[in-house]
Amino acid sequence: MLVVVLVISIIITFASLSVGQHGDRTVEEEAKRIYYLLGLASEEAVLQGSSMAMLIRKSGYEFAKIEGDKLVPIKDSVFRKRDFPDELRLELEYQGEPASFEDDKNPPRVYVFSSGEMTEFTLKLKFFDTEPYTVRANFLGQVRLVAPGAEDGSDV
Repeated sequence: MLVVVLVISIIITFASLSVGQHGDRTVEEEAKRIYYLLGLASEEAVLQGSSMAMLIRKSGYEFAKIEGDKLVPIKDSVFRKRDFPDELRLELEYQGEPASFEDDKNPPRVYVFSSGEMTEFTLKLKFFDTEPYTVRANFLGQVRLVAPGAEDGSDV
């Protein structure tokens, strides 16, 4: 009986470690995807001479072109709408002020201008209570990805 309990506890331990590592990889992949997509959006905006916006919701994000006073969703394969995994937690700040994800019809936006400038923001992505991956941008359009525990300025 004691051997059975020991074997079950070992299996449960390995299963929980596996789930934790999967969650960390998922968050890292999503943070890297956002980082690279924002860099690409900045380049596209400058090359095409048109501004874009990334709309961020609790459930996911999408890119849109700014046409006059309207946001027109981009439906190509690169800037398509993407969903976040259910376990992903977000924190977004604009110039040090927290943004709310409560209004799904008017989500927070990161603007990417044709001049190369961008909305200044900090987006933290994490899996439940783990340390977050951080994507941040300054007004000059410089985007950085910072790994958990690397807040000293070193990037991923």
